[in-house]
Amino acid sequence: MGARDVVELRDVYESFEATTAAAEDVMATAVRLAEAEGLAVMALGRLGGGEFDLLSDADVLFVCDEGDDRIALTKCAEKMMHVLSAYTREGTVFSLDARLRPRGGEGELLSTPAQLTAYFEQEAQPWEALMYTKMRFLAGSQALGNRATGTLTRTAARAPSDRPSAAAVLRRRTDEFAALMTRDQGSQHRSRIQLLVDSILPGLPPYDPNLSPGERTAQAIESNIRWTVHQILSTPEAQARLKEGRIKIVGALFEIATGSVRFLDS
Repeated sequence: MGARDVVELRDVYESFEATTAAAEDVMATAVRLAEAEGLAVMALGRLGGGEFDLLSDADVLFVCDEGDDRIALTKCAEKMMHVLSAYTREGTVFSLDARLRPRGGEGELLSTPAQLTAYFEQEAQPWEALMYTKMRFLAGSQALGNRATGTLTRTAARAPSDRPSAAAVLRRRTDEFAALMTRDQGSQHRSRIQLLVDSILPGLPPYDPNLSPGERTAQAIESNIRWTVHQILSTPEAQARLKEGRIKIVGALFEIATGSVRFLDS
């Protein structure tokens, strides 16, 4: 597939579609080989969104029914992960990642529709609800997959927004770390997040209320690229290399949707 992308210069979305379809066929075969009757494999992430590529991990969620043999089905899921991810003389198929399940790597490998409902009603962060909007049935029990999808349709969109977001938790922890460093070192210590924000803000243009959110985002991205180039060119090392004619620094923007690179004028 990678060779076809290069030789035929396929459109990026055509390539995604073909690679996603191949991954779906592989997963259906893996379910049959593992004899995973009663197990539904749900696609998440790029696989769920139909944007799977040759370098992607296959993000999946294993779903079983409440009354099924969880021990046996867990072994089936583990067998599937091993078969697809194992390295052989012919290479590996692709890496299977089940860490997007509720509670991540600390949670059970298998989830039931009832557990999904409880998790999204009581524990899930808003960003998790957004992430699960890409979930779709992939292989195994279609009926069970439909139940899981229906569960999330009813509950994920109502994930409480009053819980502290992951970003807020991270900010609080970095601020706590900064406070500890200030106490121990006797000087004001700024968090890494604040340092990052402070390094970006000088390069951003004034707020323009006439621009749409998308236009403001595009403007901010280009401004940040130009500011970064300016910062690099302002260093003595870059000035010396430029004078010697050894380097040339040009700002560029990679367009994810098309796979093209757009160079910015100086």
